[in-house]
Amino acid sequence: MIRCYYNKKTLCWAKWNWLYGLVFFSILVYSWTVPIVVWMIVQSPFHPFTVAFVAVVGFAIRETVRIQWNHRCVDKTTIRNAGDEITLDDETIRLIKADGTQITLPRKGLKIQTPQGFTGSRIFIIWNSQFVSCHEVVLTNVMENARELVEAIDPSLWDRVMNPT
Repeated sequence: MIRCYYNKKTLCWAKWNWLYGLVFFSILVYSWTVPIVVWMIVQSPFHPFTVAFVAVVGFAIRETVRIQWNHRCVDKTTIRNAGDEITLDDETIRLIKADGTQITLPRKGLKIQTPQGFTGSRIFIIWNSQFVSCHEVVLTNVMENARELVEAIDPSLWDRVMNPT
């Protein structure tokens, strides 16, 4: 039997992680790029180097925002499922939510979906292909024993998702 839950340290980390990411993002991007871009545009707005530099900076900002957004989604999912406990045994997977509601799915036919994300933070959605209803179990990679649970359902998925080299 595998039991998954969020410990207090993880929940505290998820609660404040978005702020640290926002500060890092602001320092990384805006402290040096914005003044340079403004200066370059004022000096010669249509120079090929200026256009290329602005395009590269725009791409870097977009990718950084995307990474921060993904981390924020994982943090929000972690906090939203803070009191959840997942148990996987030989026959079923059971989700017991903080409010006391339960979802029980047979182990046979379980599938895991991993929405697009980046290495380091990931959301795993577990559902049963035999049931059309919207019953699903959501966990993140920061949940205690998440790796064991994911690998018990789909061997080697964790390595493929978390280390996509």
